[in-house]
Amino acid sequence: PAVLRLSVMTDELIKEHRATPFSPHYCLLLLLCPDHWVGYEYPEFQGQQFILEKGDYACYQAWSGNSSYRTEHMLSFRPIKCAKHSDSKITLYECEDFMGSKFEMCEDYPSLQAMGWCSKEVPSIKVNSGAWVGYQFPGYRGYQYIYERDRHQGEYRCYNEYGTQAHTNQIQSMRRIQQ
Repeated sequence: PAVLRLSVMTDELIKEHRATPFSPHYCLLLLLCPDHWVGYEYPEFQGQQFILEKGDYACYQAWSGNSSYRTEHMLSFRPIKCAKHSDSKITLYECEDFMGSKFEMCEDYPSLQAMGWCSKEVPSIKVNSGAWVGYQFPGYRGYQYIYERDRHQGEYRCYNEYGTQAHTNQIQSMRRIQQ
């Protein structure tokens, strides 16, 4: 079994190591094993989700990225089980409960509308394999939602199953989480 490792450093720990904190509240230094985690704004996997891939995150802008939502802290974390890129597949549906037209994806799309999806909304999703990140806006910007085959049996029947912070089914770009 793989060892899970996540190292979090607060301002006090960073000062002990003579590093300069970039954030007035929290600085985060991550050594990730496995390579992918999801961080949550609140304890018990609640609040806004942030995809964390292997590397260092010196300040909150590093994990917020192009998100329109900013938070200076994450209070719970869990690893993400990924698939090989060639094995990743997800199906988008135009209505809740997997109804209406559907579209299968195996590639990253910075704009779902540019690839032919006729709406800014994705009411339901089935993850056939792998793990994916959906973004509120084109270009991988805005709120982030993590979709995994190994959670909910890969079935997200309506947008409120996307996460505790999901207030809309607006998804306009998606990418695979790389193994």
